[in-house]
Amino acid sequence: MINIKNKIIVISGTSSGIGFFLAKELLKFKCKVIGLSRKKTNIKNKNFFNFCGNILNEDDQKKFLKYLKIKHIKVDVLINNAGISKNGYNLKVIKENIDTNFISTFSLTEKLIHLMKKNGGSIINVSSIASLYGFPNNPGYNASKAALNSLTKSLANDYAKYNIRCNSLLLGYFKSKMTMASYNNPQARKIREKHTVLNRWGKYKEILGPVLFLSSKHSNYITGQNLIVDGGWTIKGFN
Repeated sequence: MINIKNKIIVISGTSSGIGFFLAKELLKFKCKVIGLSRKKTNIKNKNFFNFCGNILNEDDQKKFLKYLKIKHIKVDVLINNAGISKNGYNLKVIKENIDTNFISTFSLTEKLIHLMKKNGGSIINVSSIASLYGFPNNPGYNASKAALNSLTKSLANDYAKYNIRCNSLLLGYFKSKMTMASYNNPQARKIREKHTVLNRWGKYKEILGPVLFLSSKHSNYITGQNLIVDGGWTIKGFN
């Protein structure tokens, strides 16, 4: 049985989408969840704490670290969920993807990882199957998530001596704000469903299992890995 009771879990990007869902569901396992989001996260639970700040802002990150040191002292699990996807070959767009999905994630992790050194912990980077493929007209997103996968391996290697594990979740197609345009387009939705072995889009609750696993002692011997959660999209052959 998965047991994460009393663990302190930090999640970035909790005001909506996957981050909001994970925060709300993880609380059911009697852990403490701290959400970092630009907008207020509307979760009312005595074990949920919301810090409003911009993950891209260095000062906000420092304030968040100070808040954690004062209020909670340690962090058991860090879920780097905040991210964007902007299409195009414009340098400004490329930089926005890289800054949000990679640079800010590295910066936040570098600050918070010190709160894991004493007791160990688990870092979960929310990545994408786009990191493995050249999805059309989305070089910034593809590259930023590929960089995140590489960062996962580096962190796993360099912080193993502190009993800190780091793994990536490579998500396939889930109905979210980021994928809404594709989902609402019948042709695009059908193409994605057809290319998925399970012949459907994923549900948020199907992300929860892997997150619980990687947050618990049951994954203590797993680090530096890319766990693909895509309904079989990446193994689809010619059929």
